[in-house]
Amino acid sequence: KVAMVTKTLSGEISALGPNGIAIEYARDEVEGSSKEIWFPYEAEIKLTGYKAKTDIAAGDQVLVTYDEAGDGSKLMLTGIRLLKKSPPQ
Repeated sequence: KVAMVTKTLSGEISALGPNGIAIEYARDEVEGSSKEIWFPYEAEIKLTGYKAKTDIAAGDQVLVTYDEAGDGSKLMLTGIRLLKKSPPQ
């Protein structure tokens, strides 16, 4: 059995769907590069600043909490905290 480690990551929601969200982070404006990670909705997720998952929008700045397998084989999203809502289009 692989031990799970709780981690956090802040970034911007770059994509979302019924099964999860993608977070863009480590953005480098000079190089025009960034990293992205997909978090599937698998477990109960604690929402802070959102009433429901349907309130989550692309462009929102968030802090996510997740459990990662020690060997990096699995990520499990456990919380999404809204830091800054994306401006209305």
